Amino acid sequence: MNNSLTTLICNDAGASNQLYHYIKNENLRVDNFILSGPAKKIFNKKKILLDDIVQILERTNILITGTSWQSNVEHEARMLAKERKIYSIAAIDHWVNYKNRFFIEGKSSLPDEIWVFDELAYKKACKEFKEIKISKKHSHYLDHSLVKIKETDFSSKKLLYVLEPYRNNWGKEELGEFQAFKYFLNNINKLELPEDLEILIKPHPSDQKGKYQSFLNISSKYKIQICNNDLDRCISECRWVVGCETYAMYVALKANRTVYCSLPPWGPNCSLPHKEIVHIKSL
Repeated sequence: MNNSLTTLICNDAGASNQLYHYIKNENLRVDNFILSGPAKKIFNKKKILLDDIVQILERTNILITGTSWQSNVEHEARMLAKERKIYSIAAIDHWVNYKNRFFIEGKSSLPDEIWVFDELAYKKACKEFKEIKISKKHSHYLDHSLVKIKETDFSSKKLLYVLEPYRNNWGKEELGEFQAFKYFLNNINKLELPEDLEILIKPHPSDQKGKYQSFLNISSKYKIQICNNDLDRCISECRWVVGCETYAMYVALKANRTVYCSLPPWGPNCSLPHKEIVHIKSL
């Protein structure tokens, strides 16, 4: 790979975090960066190529992309790469919607190779993509996070709620992520937590600023505040972590936190395959 001209295209935070730390720790050479959304901050590139992707791919031998749902740039780049016989690699950072990542508006953008970053993801990808090379890569991002997270402080009375945007309102008028948070608050008594519990909410990197401002005054019983620190610092402060199905919950599990899923009974089942997660709707 190091002797070829490589272009990387990323938008969403999940794949960007995995690819940034993998490239850095494995000393992979990347010649062109096309970054948007959260990826710009993660890669912290002073110079980002923003000219025509077609022109960039003309001088590319290998394409590496994320598999964003909030941007079609990676999808379109993979289709162009296939037309031009450019070797294409796509990184999957989660355990959900594997095939849907590569089919948008009926158009396929399947790559030549898929990278995943843990054993469960590898087994699932091998089962769903039998004709594509699947490579399990070491998650340097997880290593980086766990080194920075402090051991559990069992005297802590703080809970971290990790948010993520949903594209589905589950047949109701309110956004899914808002419904899940309110379901958590309405059922918090099932978790047998301290009465003087403090709740920290961590917005997703792709969330707009101020999106969850209304949450701060939603409860008369618990103090709720937004945690703007990095994820590792937020987890370090807290003894419990709650969310729907974000990768941050997996990080928290690996950091030996008690993790709850707040997806309500009328919502989807949690896609995270980890049995240690406690599902509030099952309590």
